[in-house]
Amino acid sequence: MKNQTKKSSKIYEDEEAGLSNVDNQEKEDGLIEDRHRDVYSTDPMNIYLREMGSLDLLSYEEEIKLAQKLEGGEGQIQRAVLRLTLGLKTLNRLKKGLDRGNMRIGSVLNGISDSDEKELEAVRTSFLECIEEANGLDKQRTDLFRELRKKADNGGEEELWREIRSIGLRIVELFQPYRVSSKKLLSTAKAVEEFNEKVRKVRVQAERESLLAAHRGEAGGNAPEALENERRINLDLAETIGLDCLSFDELFKEVKAGKEIVREAKKTLVRANLRLVIS
Repeated sequence: MKNQTKKSSKIYEDEEAGLSNVDNQEKEDGLIEDRHRDVYSTDPMNIYLREMGSLDLLSYEEEIKLAQKLEGGEGQIQRAVLRLTLGLKTLNRLKKGLDRGNMRIGSVLNGISDSDEKELEAVRTSFLECIEEANGLDKQRTDLFRELRKKADNGGEEELWREIRSIGLRIVELFQPYRVSSKKLLSTAKAVEEFNEKVRKVRVQAERESLLAAHRGEAGGNAPEALENERRINLDLAETIGLDCLSFDELFKEVKAGKEIVREAKKTLVRANLRLVIS
């Protein structure tokens, strides 16, 4: 009987030990699963994929609206930069590339088909003619700035400024039928931003010098000479950009707004494409 009792006790202890091992294994498995779950939930790639997966695919109508938004932003940038001499320099670089055969019209302009060679050649010819006409208008603008420099006072200056602004708008109208490559436009927009910073610094310095001269004028200095110096500096800047400084300030805001529209549209498009890939 004692042997039987010992055997039963031994069996019970073994069963208890086995159950304990099972419990420990289950706990360890649970901890491993929790760690895996934590890693999965905090892994940047998994977070990104979950975020992408939560986005809705774009409908056809949404794709159309997005394309129109992108085109609208690019058009706003184009209209702004082509009013400036910087924009015309970009056009002349494109003309040089087309003339030398280093560029194709399809890479210079958006929205044209590469399938019809005759149509491509016709577009290329008309585009180059527009650039030549724009260069002719720019020469007229240069002549107007030369007349401005001859003015000893403000008499008649405003009329000359109106003509200068009008020429910039006429250049813009020449290229209304075309959509210049967004890559070329954005590089020009960046140059406009960089030039804006230079303009700001020069204008601040000119204004500071005028104020100092005015202060010295009260003590017998030559304030009119300082004001003329400020006028000359502003005129130099205006001739460099092809537009008066106040108009340039407004135009710069248009460039920034256009860039933001393009950036947001492209960001939405990229996210939509990624959502399509992982769906």
